[in-house]
Amino acid sequence: MAPTDSWQSECQNVQQYGQDIMEKINERNRIRRSGGNHARVESDIRIMLKTFSRDVNNLKQALLRASSSYHITEREVDSRQNMLDQLITKERQLNSALQQEPVNKDFGRYGMRCWSYCKKMSEY
Repeated sequence: MAPTDSWQSECQNVQQYGQDIMEKINERNRIRRSGGNHARVESDIRIMLKTFSRDVNNLKQALLRASSSYHITEREVDSRQNMLDQLITKERQLNSALQQEPVNKDFGRYGMRCWSYCKKMSEY
């Protein structure tokens, strides 16, 4: 396999890994909504995000080396830079998704309080 293909192959692997992380974040959100313990899943996500960031940085360094040594054309540098920019954007989105709380996080507790209040009111 040519060196140019290995960079693109690695980029595709990192893109897929980003999808895996998003699926794990969605799993964490489902666990939170169902009242389960999500700490282990969240820990796994943080580790995965660190690996993702490291892989993106490795791709960035490899692109810099290839472009400075003229191993690839300027057009190929631009194309790879666009792919790298997409990965960087994905990294930001994943970090943001990890920090977000599910919208209906307290719905269960609120519903229980409302039920308790309604029950008390019906006793009068």
